[in-house]
Amino acid sequence: MITIIRTSIKIILIISILLLFLLTTGTALVVYFFPEDRALNLIKNRTEETLGVNVDIESLNYSLRGVVLSGISIYTFSESDEKVELVKADEASILFSLFSIFQDEIHIWDISLKRPEINFSIDKNGKHNFSLITERLLLKDTPEDQTERSGKKLNISKITIHELNLGIESLPGRYKPLIGNYQIDCTVHFKDEKILSFENARIKLPEKRGVLKPDVELILTDTFTIQGDVKLEKCSLIWVYGFALKDPGLPFHTVTADISNFEITPEHVKGHVKGTSTLKDTDKIVIADGWCTVSLKTLIVSIYDVKGKLDRTSFDLNRLIISTSAGEVTSFKASNANAFIDDLRILLNFL
Repeated sequence: MITIIRTSIKIILIISILLLFLLTTGTALVVYFFPEDRALNLIKNRTEETLGVNVDIESLNYSLRGVVLSGISIYTFSESDEKVELVKADEASILFSLFSIFQDEIHIWDISLKRPEINFSIDKNGKHNFSLITERLLLKDTPEDQTERSGKKLNISKITIHELNLGIESLPGRYKPLIGNYQIDCTVHFKDEKILSFENARIKLPEKRGVLKPDVELILTDTFTIQGDVKLEKCSLIWVYGFALKDPGLPFHTVTADISNFEITPEHVKGHVKGTSTLKDTDKIVIADGWCTVSLKTLIVSIYDVKGKLDRTSFDLNRLIISTSAGEVTSFKASNANAFIDDLRILLNFL
């Protein structure tokens, strides 16, 4: 037994020495062929060329975490020649296969972003401030085009985002309730060219509106689908009512829930919701288990097949249709009510 343990330790030590040798040799090769100044200028120039924006990088260093970039800023200039910052980050580290840079395909294992900031806005003409970047990227977006731009194919496994601050500064019309600062942490796994998986995600909504914890996949085809599960933690619905042209006068205030079978497409948002909601101006809590669908074309909210409970009262909510354009409930049907008058009065006051 002792012999086996000693042999195992020797094997582990030998493997560790070999790995350390490969790592240091590989790093030495990278530093030899790509000194820090040269690598920094290469990254800066290639990014500016590809995205059509200005890029500042304070420093670049090699470490065991890979290539570490500090003080990153991506910006453009306004018509009045003022600097408009789009993205900045304290630090970005890129961990990649050391030997893949000498092959046809560069394999990046992880891109880690530390405290990045993104400023997003849409003007009155419907043009967003990232339009120049997206337009340039859409000109060439196939793997062959990527190879043509860089001379090598790029294979990214994962992006880790720490403390992202997404600032939405201006939006037109009914989308104004989305304005604010969102704090985001997540890990993005690239399963293949068409599927991105978002894990360990946490989105803190602006103005203490609550927290979202999505565990979803983004599937890219001719269009897109986001599907998976989402947790809501003390999410206020008051700001959601702001999407309607007038307040629909619903009683629901703060929601904590699990959403399964969650799905977003260009046509709809839907999911099965199981959770609780506080009610306006009361200390009562509604327990609900049912379905909700929002049509993104008609902006009609459909709540259906719900099992509900309010204190001593239980009921089935067969259908609740809300027109956000009219700001009112257009259809309502409930059944199998085991009701107490005081409980019903609270709900009926809002319908």
